[in-house]
Amino acid sequence: MAAAFRFPVAANKKSWIVEDDYDSEFRYSRAPLPSLQSLDSSQRVIYVGSTSKVLFPSLRIGYAVIPISLVEKFARLRAVLDEHGPLIDQAALAEFIDSGALYRHIRRCRRAYAQRLSVFKDSASQFDLPIRFPHTDGGMNLAGLLCCPGSDKEHSLRLSREGLEIPPLSRYSLRAISPGLLFGFTAFEPNTIRRSIKLVSRALNAR
Repeated sequence: MAAAFRFPVAANKKSWIVEDDYDSEFRYSRAPLPSLQSLDSSQRVIYVGSTSKVLFPSLRIGYAVIPISLVEKFARLRAVLDEHGPLIDQAALAEFIDSGALYRHIRRCRRAYAQRLSVFKDSASQFDLPIRFPHTDGGMNLAGLLCCPGSDKEHSLRLSREGLEIPPLSRYSLRAISPGLLFGFTAFEPNTIRRSIKLVSRALNAR
């Protein structure tokens, strides 16, 4: 059983910790990590998530797991902002979850994504990609640190000329960080991943 945690600073200041869950279902070599909300014994964590990654973004259904003390306040706020959500979509999703189909779907996705991740890593090694990937255990994207000269913005622009949309890591930071690129892999078939990594390696290794 996971240990419980208290957040005394948040409790003393009467503040809240918002836990934004993003693709935590997709870990490939070990079990998913428990949420802070599930470990919180002080009732200071608000857990939010959506179906945009496990299903599809156009469903536009999100959710929040909130402390009991906030339920009524959240309900009133929701009534002010939006009279009601997409009831048919919510009912269909509830049935999908209750039947166990959502969890089977996530398991299938996890297996498929794990295979694509393996192809990505093997291809990066095979084609001598000048990038180091320090964390490859989970998620739907891989952050790679560049091992070749030049800024990540310059390399991202070079790759865009090859038809590859691979954003620089500096785009997501307010301060200077190690140059790198952010790769998506879950949306692509293995053959596409191999061809793309070969093209990336050729572009980055060009002198």
